[in-house]
Amino acid sequence: MVSFKENLGKELRRVSCPSVYVPVGHTFYSWYGGNGLKTYVDLPKLPKPERICTSIVSKLQSLHVAYKDTELVDFKWAPCGHTGFSWMQARKTLTRLDKAVAANKLAIKMKTKNRETYRCINMYKTSLKFHEGYAFAWFNLSSILFTLAENLKSIGNVVFEQILEASLLCMERAVLSKPDFVAAQVSLSAAYLRQRKLQDAILVCENALAVDCMKSEIHYNYAVSLRLMHRRRTSISVTQKYLQAISHTDLSMRPIVIRNVVPVLQDYKGEVHVVCIKWGKKYGSEYVNKLGSSIRRNLKTRNFRLHCFTDDPDGIDEDTLIHSFDKYEKYIDDSIAWKGWWYKLLVLFHRELKHSLLVCSRIPCDVPSSSGEINAKAVRVVYIDLDTVITGPLDDIFSYAGEFGLLSTDNFENEAAVKGGYNSSMMIFDAGFGVEILDTVKKIGIGNVNSFVHRMDHWLEIMVENADFLQNIFPGQILEYRRDVTNNEVPPNGRIVNFPLHPKPNHLINKQWIKQNWR
Repeated sequence: MVSFKENLGKELRRVSCPSVYVPVGHTFYSWYGGNGLKTYVDLPKLPKPERICTSIVSKLQSLHVAYKDTELVDFKWAPCGHTGFSWMQARKTLTRLDKAVAANKLAIKMKTKNRETYRCINMYKTSLKFHEGYAFAWFNLSSILFTLAENLKSIGNVVFEQILEASLLCMERAVLSKPDFVAAQVSLSAAYLRQRKLQDAILVCENALAVDCMKSEIHYNYAVSLRLMHRRRTSISVTQKYLQAISHTDLSMRPIVIRNVVPVLQDYKGEVHVVCIKWGKKYGSEYVNKLGSSIRRNLKTRNFRLHCFTDDPDGIDEDTLIHSFDKYEKYIDDSIAWKGWWYKLLVLFHRELKHSLLVCSRIPCDVPSSSGEINAKAVRVVYIDLDTVITGPLDDIFSYAGEFGLLSTDNFENEAAVKGGYNSSMMIFDAGFGVEILDTVKKIGIGNVNSFVHRMDHWLEIMVENADFLQNIFPGQILEYRRDVTNNEVPPNGRIVNFPLHPKPNHLINKQWIKQNWR
């Protein structure tokens, strides 16, 4: 087995002695300089090897100005068999930084070849012995330590906490060694977030934004840090500022303000259009079918129609009304950027939603959609995420008659520290509400919005003020699995259970309450 020192020695020799390859009989020759740049040397066709060597040495010496750290020594003609190539060497005097760079590159090679983690760690440490201020080695060492800690944590090894702390210290050294190293600042702010060192995370994010205000990951970490510090409105105003700067769109006044009127319960008695969205491979058709059958079992006082917007209708029950995304994507410039939760925005706040629901339901429209209002009668929409389990009667919740209701982050374990935030796992409104929410995204550009706003819920917070929180109106009825379902028992008044992160309902299929309700 090749030793650690032998590997490093080979790498250092490779850096210090780059080869000059001379294809005999060709006009153009190339030289890999000590700094890694490839230079083409234009020489006439010369019949004898000796004259080629002499000409190349002359040419390389004329290039010496461009490669001041390279010393040309010991040029020899060395035929390489029948290939028609020959080689010479230019020796370079290595500095400690050169050695640090070489060791760092070798560690990266070892990592990409799935070599032993501890050998990679030792190589990064060797790089830092050569040059203690080499930021990239600190960054790479921190990254591999973090990966090691996560692997140890997954198998229950208690040492992972010490390794995580070492990873954090290494990332701090990377930032201190190179203050404009934005990638390191992204990782450092994320590490501070994990440890709830929120003030430190905010400081790092602000320094990074001063270097690169367009770095998407920094905006995400900055927004999360501010929200966890109970500075949600500050987060909103900062996002508005950056969006206004790049789009010249005034977002200082939100276009939609919900009236501060307590919704009258049992006021809405009409038909309800339940909407769900299935995009990609995350959820199978069984999620749509079980949602529909659960609503049928638990909604007694009004009729409903289930609409599914999907790119793959295979396996969905026939009584579910299927909508394609195609009709919506034709209205936008970049359909690729509208993936994931942004499809909620594209579907639910589109001007064509009301027309689509009525046409698919075979309800007559008074006038065509292109001419404005299509039906004087309101079309009530209840949007529900597919990873939702219905556990009780829905009549109270579906009777909500307010302008726009959704969920509050206060009742979600993973977002509980963000007071007053929005969660769109469930929303109730009339079709046609909030078209400005989508129109503004199209005006600014989805690419720009994605750079500064990392969740559709945060965009709703920017665009809608004073939305009704359904958990406050129907206390105890809308639950979050990790927070509210203890000992695998749903509280007696629970009607809806949300699964915002992990696990999902299919992971708990053997639990009795899941078997009973998710079918």
